[in-house]
Amino acid sequence: MICLRTKMLSIAMVSIFSASAFSAETIWQQGPSYVAISKIEGIQASNHPQKTDPKKLGRILSQLSISTVAADGILSMMDSSEHEDKRIFSDKEIHNLAQEMSKALSTAKNDEVVLYSMTDLKSAFFGTKRLSVSGTAFIKDNRLNLIFGEVHVDLQKKYVRSGESVSNSRFASIPELSRFKLDTGSITEEANHGWRLKLFSGAVAANNRGDWIAVDLNKNYDYNKENTSEEKNSSQYLSARQQETSTANIEQRLRQLEQSTANPPVQVSSTPASAVTPTVERLRILKSLFEAGSITEEIYVEKMRSIVNEI
Repeated sequence: MICLRTKMLSIAMVSIFSASAFSAETIWQQGPSYVAISKIEGIQASNHPQKTDPKKLGRILSQLSISTVAADGILSMMDSSEHEDKRIFSDKEIHNLAQEMSKALSTAKNDEVVLYSMTDLKSAFFGTKRLSVSGTAFIKDNRLNLIFGEVHVDLQKKYVRSGESVSNSRFASIPELSRFKLDTGSITEEANHGWRLKLFSGAVAANNRGDWIAVDLNKNYDYNKENTSEEKNSSQYLSARQQETSTANIEQRLRQLEQSTANPPVQVSSTPASAVTPTVERLRILKSLFEAGSITEEIYVEKMRSIVNEI
């Protein structure tokens, strides 16, 4: 039933958006990264304007990933690193895009969509490289529709290969790259990208396309954290459940429990009093939290190691 509904919605959206788009109005830009609003010819196409929580948008954006496919649509098996799922956006990109997309969706009209392009350093075959992601976003029937034009492309190479002039014959400057616009995806047809979007709970492939995903805004999502140093950006997008079990929250609860047991009543114990150090007490408290089901085994082991490393 869901697939049929999604397919009908996708077909309707194709007929609505098949007309040519007007020039986009940029509402935010940092170098080559930008968010814009573009008007689409035709009848009412989306449920705009609509206020959307930027934190929820951030959690959704963190869930987005791709799998590489070969030209025939089969998963590439040439290199194990080539067909691993890769998260689309970095923490920095998620922070910027979630904030600015939220603003754009709250001001866009019902015949407009949000266009964007994000550029940041990402892991590549040889270390890290500045790669870009571009696409289109709109809300329809309380689903966030995301169509991707480019994912993890080298903006410099795209610029040079496009035939655009470069100031020093080798590399385009930031102002030059800022004026260059990547493909933001087509509503009428899917290009052969060499990758497909990975689906997750609450998300469906619109029109059975690999570059178009529709995400249910009624559901709650966790933030898919990466092992990076972008803690400042990513921590604010944690769901309520994640905040409850976050390291910072556990640290606070440990301190509170330590303070409450600073002067415990006299008890008969097989452990000599001299052996009950603050570290031992912290380990005991941590174990009691785990045994009570207040924290997961992963957090329990992580905090145990952290406490032991302090000795």
